Amino acid sequence: MRITPRTLSGTAALLVSIAIIGYVLFEARGYLLGPRIEVVTPRNGDIVTDSLIYIEGRAERILGMTVNGRVMFVNDLGAFNEPVALLSGKNVITITATDRFGEVEIETILIFYRPETSFSISGEASSSTSTPEMATTTP
Repeated sequence: MRITPRTLSGTAALLVSIAIIGYVLFEARGYLLGPRIEVVTPRNGDIVTDSLIYIEGRAERILGMTVNGRVMFVNDLGAFNEPVALLSGKNVITITATDRFGEVEIETILIFYRPETSFSISGEASSSTSTPEMATTTP
């Protein structure tokens, strides 16, 4: 193959075209891929004994996030650690992320909260957060 000015200009045009297409795809990845949520803890279906848990994880390509409709803080690296109060029994936690193009990602986690109970000597159930009663005697 002979190298001529025509083949050089054709090759240069092809390389510039590939570079432009690559750049456009790179810049459009946010729109093409949308937001992404990765919840590390808790796991879907977890059974917990504390009424306050922390939703921990990472998010990418987001403009804002909410947990059960409440705005949550996400740091510059995309990490989040948000407290959520649970009710006894089944709890549905919905995490929503929105990107700058209006694309939405929703992650739903089902958590079961079963409060710990302890039994006193009399056999009555009491909450694990109760304080023991002080015995007093009068002369």
